[in-house]
Amino acid sequence: MIEINHLEVHPQREFYSPYRGNGNLSNNVFLRIHGILERLGFSQRGSHGPVVHASSQIGRRDLWPAHGRGLELWLHPAGRGPGLHHPRHPAVRLRAHWQPDRAPPARASEQPLRQGRRPLRRRRLDERRNRPRMTAAALRLNAVRIGPGLLAGLLMAVLAKLLSQSLHAPAPLLAVALGMMLGALGLQGQLGAGLDLFAKPGLRLGVAMMGAQISWTEFAALGGPAVLASGAVVLGGLGIGALAGAALGLPLAEALIAAAACSICGASAALAASQAAPSSPENQRTTALVIVGVNLLSTVAMLAYPPVANALGLTAHQAGVFFGLSIHDVAQVAGAGASVSPEVAGTAALAKLSRILWLGPAVVLIGLMLTRTSEGGRVSGLQAPPLFVWGFAALAAARGLNLIPPSLVSVLAACSSFLLLAGVGAISAKLGPKALLEVKPRLAILLVTLTVAVAILAYALTRIFF
Repeated sequence: MIEINHLEVHPQREFYSPYRGNGNLSNNVFLRIHGILERLGFSQRGSHGPVVHASSQIGRRDLWPAHGRGLELWLHPAGRGPGLHHPRHPAVRLRAHWQPDRAPPARASEQPLRQGRRPLRRRRLDERRNRPRMTAAALRLNAVRIGPGLLAGLLMAVLAKLLSQSLHAPAPLLAVALGMMLGALGLQGQLGAGLDLFAKPGLRLGVAMMGAQISWTEFAALGGPAVLASGAVVLGGLGIGALAGAALGLPLAEALIAAAACSICGASAALAASQAAPSSPENQRTTALVIVGVNLLSTVAMLAYPPVANALGLTAHQAGVFFGLSIHDVAQVAGAGASVSPEVAGTAALAKLSRILWLGPAVVLIGLMLTRTSEGGRVSGLQAPPLFVWGFAALAAARGLNLIPPSLVSVLAACSSFLLLAGVGAISAKLGPKALLEVKPRLAILLVTLTVAVAILAYALTRIFF
C-alpha cells in the first residue's frame, strides 16, 4: 500500500507529494490524491483521471514510474482535458517521488505497453526532464551548507599537526581534544554537513592513501618471516579481541574496532574498522574512545618496552622487530626504537609497516564477521570489500611496481595523515565532550588486555622467527 506523506501547495500552483511503499500505483495512489485535492476545493472532471503530461493523453497503466525516479502529473481544468478542476486556479501540476532504494520494481503487468519507438523515447525524455539539475544557485547553497564544517575540519587537522610538533604529543589525541572543544560550543548543527564529509568519505580516502606507504623492497630486507609474524599478530589480536569482548559483554563491532587498533596500527586501524562496521553513534563514540586509549597505551609502551627488551635479552634486531610488532602507533614505534639506536628504529619501522600491510585483509575479515543475519547469527553472504580497501590495495600494488614516484609517495602520506586527523576531529566534534568523557570501564579493560596479549604474542614470534 503506497502512503502519501504530505501534500504542499506552492505559489506556482504546484503540488508536491512524496510517497513510498509497495503496490499498484494506478489503483492505490489515485484515490488518495483525489481525496486530498477534493478536500482542498478541487473536483474531478472527466472519466480518465489525471494524465502524465499535458501533451500526452495516456491511460492509467502508464503512470508507473520507471527506475524509481518518480512521476509528474498535470491536472487539467474543465474544458482543457480530463482531470481535476478548481474554480480559482487555471491549472495545477502534481509531482510525486519516493526513495529509489525502497521502490519496488514494476511487474510485467504494470509496465507500460511499448507501441513503437515513440513511447520509449517519450519516457526517456521524461526521465531526463525529472533529473535534478545542479544550478549555480544550488552550488552556492551547497557551499554555504558545507563550507563552515569543511573549514572547521581543516583547522582542527592543521592545529593538531602543529601542536603535535611543538608539544611532542600524539596528533590523533590532540585532534580528539580539539574536536571535543568544538563540540562543547554546540555548533554541530551549523557544521554537521561539512564535518560529515571528513567523518565518512574523508576517512575512507585517508585509509586508502595509506597503501602508498607500503614498500615491498623494504620488506624484502626483513624477509618473509616478518610478514608471517605480523599476520599472526593481526589475526591473533582480532581473535583475542572478539573473545575478550564477548566475555566482557561488549558488542562485536566495538570489540573488533578495539582489536584492530591494538593489533594493526592504532588510530588509523580503528578508523578503518569503524568504516567496515555499521554506522551508529555508539560505534563512533567507541572509535573516538579507542583512539584516545591506544595513544595513551602506545605512549606507555614507548617508555616501558625498551627496558623490557633489554631485560629479556633481545638483540638489537630482535628488539626492533618486537617494538614494531607490539606497539600500536607508528610515532611511538619510532620513538621506542630511537631510544635504543638508529638501526633499531629502522628495523622497528619496517616491522610496523608489515603490520599495516594486513590492514586491507583485516578490514575485509571484520566486515565478514559483522555480516550476520538477525536470526541465528549466520553469515548472510559474502559481500564485496569496501571501495577504500580496493584503493588501499591498488596503491600498495602501484608502489610495489614502482609506478608512484618518491615525491608523490610523501605527498600521499601527508594527505593521508591530514585526512585521518580531520576525520578524528570531526567525529569528536559531532559526539561532543559529554559522550566522550563518559568512561567505559569494559572498553578500557579490553584495550589493556589486548595490549598485553599483543606484546606477549609479538615476543613469542620474535623469538621463533628472529
